[in-house]
Formats: sequence, structure tokens, C-alpha cells
Amino acid sequence: MRELPQYVCVDWGLSRLRASLCGFNGSASVVHDKLSGPGISIARHSVKETLFEVIAPWTHRYGPVPILLAGGVGSNIGWRTTPYLACPFRLRDLSGHCTAFNTHSRDIVIVPGLECTNGFGEYDTMRGEELQLLGWLYAEPSRQSGTHLVCLPGTHTKWVLIEDGRVSQFQSAVTGELYGLIRDHSILLAQNGESASISNDNGNAFSRGVAACRQAKGNLSHVLFSARGRILSNALSADDAASYLSGLLIAADVMAALELFRPSATRVSLVGEPALCEHFANALRAFGLESETTDGNSAATQGFSILYRDLYKPQDQSVSA
Repeated sequence: MRELPQYVCVDWGLSRLRASLCGFNGSASVVHDKLSGPGISIARHSVKETLFEVIAPWTHRYGPVPILLAGGVGSNIGWRTTPYLACPFRLRDLSGHCTAFNTHSRDIVIVPGLECTNGFGEYDTMRGEELQLLGWLYAEPSRQSGTHLVCLPGTHTKWVLIEDGRVSQFQSAVTGELYGLIRDHSILLAQNGESASISNDNGNAFSRGVAACRQAKGNLSHVLFSARGRILSNALSADDAASYLSGLLIAADVMAALELFRPSATRVSLVGEPALCEHFANALRAFGLESETTDGNSAATQGFSILYRDLYKPQDQSVSA
């Protein structure tokens, strides 16, 4: 007989909600079902109303299973503000710092974020990525010791230095947000009043963007207009120029991160959406670094699984500290 779900986990950022109905089959974590909904910043109702509206099919069928939440839901525009934990921080200690309360006869647990002083001496934060990092860390025993450089590509890409299971420092880059702003609100890619989208050009235009950024030594303000110039000179279509722009931005991101972290690591672990990770992998390869990719959703689910075991102590304890 299939085992019943034991908890709901929700990765809830500013732009979208991703919920999973989870449990265990012996020692293995199992995702029984998935649902999605609006992000914190675009939800029409209160955070609580939105959550229970999205997961209503599960709560009606399975009753008061615990609900574990991470991401923007713990920010000052979320449900309840959870603290940022100062780095260096041991990821396995996350469960001891969660904010827990009860509503609708259900246990609610919100995971805290992390804070640090980054390599530029600036205050930096993350929310949600800490669960992905926890899942990535315990997927392979070898990752729990030594020094590892992890990149989590996204709207605000995170470059994270992990030393013996602790997040020692990280750096945020607004690469994804900058791409969206330039694509949708800049003259650089505009053609007939419409924005461009990344084309399926087998990475040729993207690679040219990486090469151009390298040639400009990462000086974005001096090389960004080349995206417009290549459209006007008919060297690229508007859609190919979007791929070229992506190459410029990701190459600049990679170059800055390697300047900060390369003495500490010679290989990069990518955690995120596979297609986006592939762009970063291609850029890293151009700079002589190999990488490995872990699906971000899978890493987050694994992180929630570890958190649930630590909080609720089910009989099976297959994840070692």
C-alpha cells in the first residue's frame, strides 16, 4: 500500500509559489503531488488565504499535515518575518532556528534566511536558497567536507562558498533581473515596439556575447551597447541579440565571481533551473572551469525532507549529520 503524505513543503518567492505534497517510502523521500500559485508580491489575497486556497485539495483530503515554508514568505512582505542567520552558518542547524506556529490546526514552519558581509564588504542576504543548499549538501557525502563553490542562477544569482558544511560567505548578482529590465524596458533590443526573447540558435549568439564580454574585460557599461549595434548592423536579429545579451551578462557575472572566489575553488556546482544552469556552465567552460548541475527544485525538496526529519524525528533517519 502506498504510504500517505506526511507534510507539505512550499518554496514561495516573490514571483511564484511552488508547493509539494511529500512523504517517505522507507528511507527515500517521495513527492506525491505538486501545485503552483502566485508569488508573494503578486498574490491578490493575504498570504495565509493564498496558501490555503492553493493547497486546499490536499488539506481537504489529508487533514492537518505540517506545512514547511521557505523563501519570501519569511520576509517583511510575507507571512511572518523570520530572522537572517549570520554566516558562517552550519546548514544542518537550520531546523533549530525556524519560526513555528499553529493556524487552522496545522503546524506552520518558516525557514530563516542567511546574511553575510560579502566580498565587497557589503551586507548581503538570501531567502530560499539556503534550502536548496542544504539539499545539495546532503545529496553527496563528499560535499559535507572541504571547500565548494556553488552558484544558484536566477533573478538574483547567488555565489556561495561552503566550507565543511558551513556557508562561510556569499555574493548576490542581479544578473537575471538586469536581463529582464534591459530586454523589456531598454532601447538595446527594441524592434518595432516589441521586446525580444532568447532564440534557439544553438548557443552561437550566446557564445559571441561571452566572447565580447571577455574582450571588454567585463566592462558592461562599455560593451552593452554592442547588442544594439549588432542589430543595427544586421549582424544579429533582435531575438539572437537577446541570446547575445544573456551571454554578455552571464559572462560578466562569472568573471566577477571568479575574481572573488577562484582561489578557493576550481570547480563550480550549479543549482537551479537546468536550462539556465546550462548557460552558466557554457560561460564557465569559456573561462576554463568545469561544473556540475543539480536541479534546483529537487535540491529544495531534498532540503525540506532533511528539515522535516530534524523537526519531527520520524523513525527512519537515513540522513546523517
